Amino acid sequence: MYNSIISSLRKIFEGFSFDSLLKNQRLAIFMVCLVMATILWLLNALSKNYTTSISYPVRYVNLPENKFIINDPPKQLDLRVNGHGFTLLRHKMRLAFTPVALDISTILAEKGIHSRGGYTIVPSTVMDKISGQVSSDLQILDVKPDGISLVFDSLETRQVPVKPNIDIQFRSRFDLAGRMSTRPSTVEITGPRAIVEDIDTLYTRRRILKTVDEDIVKEISLVIPDEVSTKTEKVTLLIPVDEFTEKSFQVPIRIDSLPPDRLVRLFPQEVTLHFSAGLKQYSSITPESFDFYVKNSDLQSGHISLPVHTGKTPDGIKSLKIYPLHVEYLIEKK
Repeated sequence: MYNSIISSLRKIFEGFSFDSLLKNQRLAIFMVCLVMATILWLLNALSKNYTTSISYPVRYVNLPENKFIINDPPKQLDLRVNGHGFTLLRHKMRLAFTPVALDISTILAEKGIHSRGGYTIVPSTVMDKISGQVSSDLQILDVKPDGISLVFDSLETRQVPVKPNIDIQFRSRFDLAGRMSTRPSTVEITGPRAIVEDIDTLYTRRRILKTVDEDIVKEISLVIPDEVSTKTEKVTLLIPVDEFTEKSFQVPIRIDSLPPDRLVRLFPQEVTLHFSAGLKQYSSITPESFDFYVKNSDLQSGHISLPVHTGKTPDGIKSLKIYPLHVEYLIEKK
């Protein structure tokens, strides 16, 4: 009935134009009478009660502690309502409605339910909560869907490391002078247990940096998986950069765990090193910054030559070349 009122008004005014009214006085008088009659008819029609359907958005609030909805419950409720014609017209003309809020914890508590995995809400049993948020001038006769299924999962919080997802192209002779990192290096994430347990790292947004020739300190966003939240959505990217130049040393080779009653001569007794170092640390690198040795256990094996092992090298050097990689030896008794 309500929808037929709107359709009737449209049909009445089809085919009439303002110019035709000006040219025909009798038609104009007729139209004035028709409009007045229509208004009176409309007022009379809207003064009656009608039944119709209205769709209302719905949101789910106040979930049980440490619980998270993992399914996709309905985003709107279809309400069959009865009300005064003017009230229904006002609701029909609204472009948007304030969502109906369903307080899940309160509903479960009133039903005496301590939900673990999920619960199905029957809208007809919470009609008073819905009606109070829609309009006191409307009587809700029915609500669709008949049941709203909510599936819960436990919320979990954990710390995960952050890794930069950066592609760097350096200027000639420039390179990374240390480890690329972020500040903070770890962030706290919260989400459904099944999802959070599978996350071992958060990455930054991918960035391509070209012709880099200086340290980089800049803010960058994190890639946050769906259904996961974090208070830290951005981190500071730290990229140490330096200009590199070549350097070489001769470093003595020591013998590890040699018995005191034995004398071993190595040929040669030193290794020659060639490497690249950043200008910021160039002067601080000395032969004492390196350690190379042969093992006494290798001496016992009777091999003709001994492999040279690396004990320590300075952080940040690149393209390290060692010569020789094996040395000959002569064993003497003291």
